Amino acid sequence: MSKRYFLFLFILMHFTVEAKRKYVPDSFPQANFALEASIYNGMIIRHTLRFKPIITEPSFGVELAFYKTCFGKQPFERKFFYPRIGASILAVRFGDNAIFGEAIGIFPHVSFWIKRSRIMDFYFRMGIGLAYLNKPYDYTSNSINNVIGSYLNNVTQFKFGVDWKVTDKTNLNTSFNFTHFSNSRSQSPNLGINYMALCIGVKQNFGVKKHVYNHDSLPKKIQRNFYTVGFGVALDEKVKIAYGPTYQAYNFFAQYHRATSIANHLVGGVSLVYNRGSYAMAQIRENNESKITDRTINSLEGSIYFGDEMVLKDFGFFAQIGIYCFLPYQRTTFMYQKLGGVYYLPAFSKSFKGRMFIGANLKTHLDKAENFELRTGMRF
Repeated sequence: MSKRYFLFLFILMHFTVEAKRKYVPDSFPQANFALEASIYNGMIIRHTLRFKPIITEPSFGVELAFYKTCFGKQPFERKFFYPRIGASILAVRFGDNAIFGEAIGIFPHVSFWIKRSRIMDFYFRMGIGLAYLNKPYDYTSNSINNVIGSYLNNVTQFKFGVDWKVTDKTNLNTSFNFTHFSNSRSQSPNLGINYMALCIGVKQNFGVKKHVYNHDSLPKKIQRNFYTVGFGVALDEKVKIAYGPTYQAYNFFAQYHRATSIANHLVGGVSLVYNRGSYAMAQIRENNESKITDRTINSLEGSIYFGDEMVLKDFGFFAQIGIYCFLPYQRTTFMYQKLGGVYYLPAFSKSFKGRMFIGANLKTHLDKAENFELRTGMRF
């Protein structure tokens, strides 16, 4: 499954949680928090013809998850119908183990309700974090593994699950999971592992009672217009070979936010990227004959972009589509996508409402990862 489906699932989740629901959670006992143990049974999916290993065996995994129920204290909790937040530890023993080895990852996640009733809860969960894979590509001992090129990787998971309410304190969970492992092209090879699995687990609920949910109306938007300036740094591998060099790509961006609700912003912006890898490639291809100023210009990428940001109090999760307006000569595409998140630090003072932020995002060109960027800046 390619990165384009990540964007599709983000949009699907966004519109799903906006849907009107008739279930009133106050009417039934609910857990304050829960622990869940699950087992996975699935397969690695060969998602491209460049994927060299032949998949012959299933992959198995175990997950330990923690969930905390939101009762509407924050406006975004009421906006998104009282989601669950949590974190998981996931361990996977891949099939064809001599090639793929094992993975262990940790990631925070948020669950949005699709349908709730007295006997079952149907939900969508998304999470992103870090994973360690113990058998990446090695020229001498594991050259057939052309899908994972480093030990440290990103793990992204999407889950559609059903909690069957056996008792108020114990639930049986069944789910379908899609889990993606890759290093965001920080080191080749990087086709990535796409792991699809069916899952069954047991959830133990704690603090079960008829909680008092906050049903207050959403507060009016204090501020409708926001402006963001920021700076990002990514590692970009221009030469797609194992153990090849990586270069810094510096991103300078400015954004305009239009608040459509207390928990959502429409975003438009401009971006200027200076890619040291493009500079190095120009230097090599032109045998050092071109002027430094020409190589510098060819190493710049200018674009405009549009997107949507879900605002969960101090956290923002965004999806963007960008269009290149100025490109170095080696680029062949005109559009890119970004998925990421930011954390907004507290305002400096009551008189100055600006908020610093830190975050990260994955940049792709449809099914090809470009880089993983760390970003910081300020929103006014």
